[in-house]
Amino acid sequence: MTISVVHSNLYVGGYFKGNRLATGRVIMGANFPVLFPDIIPSGHYIGPVLMVAGGKPAVSGYHYQSFLAAKRDGSVTWCPQIWYDGHTDYEWAVGIAAGRYDYIAWYSEIYGISDGVANFKLFIYATYTDWRNNAPAVRTATAEINTHDTTFYVGNEVITFKGINYRMNYFQFGVEADIAIGQVDKWDIQTYENAYYDSATSQWKYLLGYSIEGSKSNITYYYNATGWLWIVRIGPDDYPKVNRYLTSDDTVRWRYTGTTIGNDVLLWSSSGVRCPYPYQK
Repeated sequence: MTISVVHSNLYVGGYFKGNRLATGRVIMGANFPVLFPDIIPSGHYIGPVLMVAGGKPAVSGYHYQSFLAAKRDGSVTWCPQIWYDGHTDYEWAVGIAAGRYDYIAWYSEIYGISDGVANFKLFIYATYTDWRNNAPAVRTATAEINTHDTTFYVGNEVITFKGINYRMNYFQFGVEADIAIGQVDKWDIQTYENAYYDSATSQWKYLLGYSIEGSKSNITYYYNATGWLWIVRIGPDDYPKVNRYLTSDDTVRWRYTGTTIGNDVLLWSSSGVRCPYPYQK
């Protein structure tokens, strides 16, 4: 068995627990309740990330990512990405908030995969007026490659290879950084209204949430030409000393506390319907 690693970043996050489900759209809200930019070394970054696996409809090995990278100058760069075999097949990086990581809210959506071409959308609430009026600025990106996927997946599945079981967590959300950035209580990153769209009921839904570290963050897999199983992880490294600070249904406030959350810690114990704020119109 061979592990294919996305890249050498640190990652801590959560996943939806439940049987594998197909969907055409996923979304995650995020913001930075606390972030002292001077703790971020020059040339490095930290931020919230949304990830989902794709299929044809069989699981394909592709996964799709929307990342918000906060930097030392206070700016935020949006990075929609498509990954396969440990490298990016598509990436588009665009600066969206020069000197203003403290915007009220951001919502990342990944959608429109039925024709094999993924689409990415970012809702940006820069002010409380934008929030009160539900009037975000919207940025979009369309992938420049066709993966031939026709669906996304959420939930879990166990793959058995040569008598060993490997659990895939097809939908994940959390915090990623290229180095261990942190002083105790110097940053909080919140992820919330994590959801997938159920086209049968025309509703956004969420499942039970559990924690996951980079070293366990299997998000997808494929078999190579010789029949060996390759597993793709986010990270692959754990983000030490990061824990949940506050949680509620479908919401986690991640914080550098000095203690590490670990794997499979319950984040919330319910599942249900949750319409993301940009669609509450």
